[in-house]
Amino acid sequence: MEKKILPKGSKNQDGSHNYCEMFDKLSFPMGAFNPPQKDEFEKRMRCKKCRECPFFGWITQGPQGRPGRDGKDGKKGDTGTFNASSLFLWKTDQQTLAPASTAGTQGDAISFTDFDNHGTALSFTSPTKINLLESGRYLIRWEVYTTMYDSAFALFFNADVAGVCMLPGSNYGALSHNEKYSGQTMATLTEGGILTLNRIDTMHSLKILNQISGGVSAIGASVTIIKIA
Repeated sequence: MEKKILPKGSKNQDGSHNYCEMFDKLSFPMGAFNPPQKDEFEKRMRCKKCRECPFFGWITQGPQGRPGRDGKDGKKGDTGTFNASSLFLWKTDQQTLAPASTAGTQGDAISFTDFDNHGTALSFTSPTKINLLESGRYLIRWEVYTTMYDSAFALFFNADVAGVCMLPGSNYGALSHNEKYSGQTMATLTEGGILTLNRIDTMHSLKILNQISGGVSAIGASVTIIKIA
């Protein structure tokens, strides 16, 4: 007796899928295949329509596609704008400095005879003024070679808005006799300000030296200032 062709998607009375209308409506039992059934199974697996047929029973995953192309490189970031700057001042002559009128305030400022400047953040107006041309973070070191009484020195910053103020951590001193004073500090300074190195004690007049015994020349004072950020 010839088997009846059922509509696509229908089932037998026992609930099994017996026919695939995309091919020859052959009964396709699951389980161990003999060679012809295996060939037919592999052929149907290669057919997209047959794989998606509800009679066939399931959908199989196809082979993995080729890897996609790499995306384009992102835009290049902006170039950094930090420019290193430095200024070195030194003194080759002698100078007598008057004391401050009140302890901790500005006495005479040290004058400098020579300088070396690099970059765009700083300039020097002879004989005493260090000009801040760019706002930023600065590292500052100074030295002074003096004789006679107790004395102390500090850096002062003169900004148009805030007025004159001593830079915190820049005031150093020593007891009497010939001494080399040194100090250092770090500070955030604003464009347009002026920096000076001043005496801050109230003792007698003080002389900056420029030589040692035997007439050997020596630097009387110096300041190094470097923009670090």
